[in-house]
Amino acid sequence: MYSIIMYNRKRENISEKIITDITHYINKFPKINNLTIPIIYNEDYLQIIDYSCILLDKKSKKILTVIIYDKDDISIKDIISENGEILLNGFQKYYPTKHHFFYDGWNSKKKPKSYKGSNWLCGYQRYFHPVIKKQIINYHKRKSECDEQFLISQLKVYCGIYYLEKKYLPEYAKKRLELCKLSPHAPNFPIELNPSTTLGGSLNFTNKPHEDSCKSGMMEAIIFKQRSDTPYTFRNYYANVNYKILGCCVIFQDGKTLHGTLDTGEHKGIGFVNITKSNLVCNTEYTDILFKDIK
Repeated sequence: MYSIIMYNRKRENISEKIITDITHYINKFPKINNLTIPIIYNEDYLQIIDYSCILLDKKSKKILTVIIYDKDDISIKDIISENGEILLNGFQKYYPTKHHFFYDGWNSKKKPKSYKGSNWLCGYQRYFHPVIKKQIINYHKRKSECDEQFLISQLKVYCGIYYLEKKYLPEYAKKRLELCKLSPHAPNFPIELNPSTTLGGSLNFTNKPHEDSCKSGMMEAIIFKQRSDTPYTFRNYYANVNYKILGCCVIFQDGKTLHGTLDTGEHKGIGFVNITKSNLVCNTEYTDILFKDIK
């Protein structure tokens, strides 16, 4: 029988010591948001933002984007500054970069590329397996042996992003956890520290305007680090708002609102994202069976 658990898609249980260390690391940060965050609305003109704020849709009052800079919350810098460099090196060492057809489709050789730079994915993915001819849920590919320092930095960054979401958008964070509980995810790590189904990383990244395959109504939670003087800009296309990536910052972006990272040249910036994929939190018997196949 063909095994869907290939060597480069296996994951080991994370040790109790590491879980305890990560829990202590997250718990050292303040839980209460004491920051007064101004509210802005989408306008007919381009807005260029370099300060912490909440973007609401002028008609629906829906939250479109939230940005918090490290000058207003030093924990953002603590989470990504050093850990982000270790995480970047680990992605380059242990993970394959995503092929363009992952975003553009198999018949995309003559199409403009959806993105530039390097992009990696970790966590779960659901796809049609070409050999066994059926859908499966599996982990994204990774070399089987990863050093502990990388693993700890990975957990600090992505659990840190979820901590920031709980701090600034607690209702969205609560919903992310509730969605995660709909499916029998492998119990190799406590989902209360990070209930995201999929994790992403990028270097020197730009991409076309897009919506994401996340659960409708959920945020992409992204932490960024500026690493050069070349402008590094995130854009909400629907609202006509550009956000300058200055120092370190976190952005919560409605996944179904058109957005992307502008092509400004070799900015060398890094970003890491928590995502809840809609096809992994379906609450169906079939999805449960697919998850049980990889436990």
